[in-house]
Parts: sequence; C-alpha cells; structure tokens
Amino acid sequence: MSQAFNLTGTSITPKKGQYALLPNVPSEHNVEFYSATATDLLPAGAFVKLYASSTNTDHPVAEVCAVTDVPYGMVVYDAFKSAYKVGERFKIAKTGDEVWCVAESAVDVGDKLQFTTDWTVDDTTTSTYAYVGVALTKAAAKGDFVKVQLNFNFGVAS
Repeated sequence: MSQAFNLTGTSITPKKGQYALLPNVPSEHNVEFYSATATDLLPAGAFVKLYASSTNTDHPVAEVCAVTDVPYGMVVYDAFKSAYKVGERFKIAKTGDEVWCVAESAVDVGDKLQFTTDWTVDDTTTSTYAYVGVALTKAAAKGDFVKVQLNFNFGVAS
C-alpha cells in the first residue's frame, strides 16, 4: 500500500487524484460506480460523468468519462483503496477543488488542461476533448505532478 504522508518529515508526497488542499474540503462522498462490465475498476485520478440512466433516488451514480464528455468530477485518492469496483461508492473532487494530476507532457502555470484516456492531463488542445481545469504549478516533463484547479465549466474544445 502506498502512503501519501512521509513519516520521516513533514512533506506530503503527491499521489494521482489527491487533494492539494485538504483541511475541511467539502466533497461528494457517496457516488456509486456504474459500468456495464462488472469487472471494470475505477482508479484515483479518473474522471467521471453522471450515469444518465440511473434510477437511484438516494445518491449520484457515475460512470467513466470519455475524453469528449464534460466530467462531473474526479475520483479522489484514497490511501486504503487503489481502485473501486462496480457498485462501490467513492469520493469525488468537483469544480473549484485543487488536486494533483500527472502531466502527459510539459505544462506551464495557467495552461488550460484536457485529460487523456490514461487519466493524465495535457495542455495540447484537441478539438472535441473536454477541459478539466487550469495548471497551478509547472510540470517540466511527462510523468511530473501538476497541481490543478478543476473547472469543468470550460466545456469541450471546438
């Protein structure tokens, strides 16, 4: 199991999908994972959209978001669970939240970001792909962590 807190120091090692600012963050805790394939898993850092055919009256139901869909939220990192099974409930970050993402390539502060099929973020604008937020920190290369302020209101690039 991977730990997000460094016990030998005071720094926090970023994890994909982890909140960048955590104290008293109001968030959606009770979202259920839906997929037509019973063996699918939903990892931290994945983007989800509301499942439009849900008949649930108790809590939101979400499914994996295609890169062309505007997300409802991003699956938040959990130190005790690396992925969620179909039917399990999870926590999401929404517009305005600051989270850690993994960069697909170099990213500059202030860049509008889109997401890829492997849940990384990129500043290369691809027509018909949805934007997910703005880079708050720089990522020098692919695989670097970048702090992102989520903003799903940007919609899809045209």
